[in-house]
Amino acid sequence: MDRKMYRVDATREGRWWIVSVPAIDYRTQARALGEIEEMGRDLIATMEDVEPNSFDVDLHVTIPSDIREQLDEAARLEQQARDNSAAAARDRRAAARALRDRHGLPAVDVATVLGVTRARAYQLLDDPAKAPRSGTVTSKAARSGSINVTSKVAAARNSSVTSKATRVEKLA
Repeated sequence: MDRKMYRVDATREGRWWIVSVPAIDYRTQARALGEIEEMGRDLIATMEDVEPNSFDVDLHVTIPSDIREQLDEAARLEQQARDNSAAAARDRRAAARALRDRHGLPAVDVATVLGVTRARAYQLLDDPAKAPRSGTVTSKAARSGSINVTSKVAAARNSSVTSKATRVEKLA
């Protein structure tokens, strides 16, 4: 036997949630969002003279428009950040491969230039599934012609050296 489905709409008015059931054209109120379904079920059960668990509820909460706009903007910014992160990862892989393939640097030197561990350099170099289609290096640092790198390897090898700046000039 199919259970009847009631749509329950909730909108915020002041300190209360207004709970409306269009199918029966009645309203009630709730103090908290967590009470909306219960209040809607109670209203339906009372007005239709049925048990509160004998039907289903399709709950729709209306978010104020200013909050909806903020949430939409937050979602847009999150997507933009994911896209930017993916583009940065592609550029970093392209730069690592260009240093190895076009300029003949070994992975250890690629790690130093990029300021990453050797393990990370090998990951960047050995990931053909994510390789860019063109051999063009598009990262801003790579286009500038020189990159300043702090060598973490040198600091780890010699505890008296806190950081060692390395300047890598354009290799072409």
